[in-house]
Amino acid sequence: VGLSSGTDSRGRSADRNPRSVTRRRSDVKRFWEATRPYSFTAALVPVLLGFAATRTIPVGPFLVVLVGAISAQTIANVVNDLYDARTGLDRPDNAGAMNALVRGIVSEKEARAIVLVASAIALVC
Repeated sequence: VGLSSGTDSRGRSADRNPRSVTRRRSDVKRFWEATRPYSFTAALVPVLLGFAATRTIPVGPFLVVLVGAISAQTIANVVNDLYDARTGLDRPDNAGAMNALVRGIVSEKEARAIVLVASAIALVC
């Protein structure tokens, strides 16, 4: 299969266009940045302390709780950015502005999508 779009022998998409692969990677990077991952320690530390208090850390439940906590932190971060962008609290000229919406990293529609996906993950956990 060359660099063109089409289907492979099984009828699946065979998109080998390097530009679309780069775009997908940049989308993942943009969405990751919009979640403000540096703040995930606020979700990680309480989960670690809670499981440490039990003196045993069963891997399955630990991972489920951790993913749920990080999803909840993601929801809080992105909803905060949505609110601050809408109300004008965050502006491009703010010193040290971290708001991905204001900086143009993600659109409002993309931010809402991030919240919906993180909410679905948190509900499952």
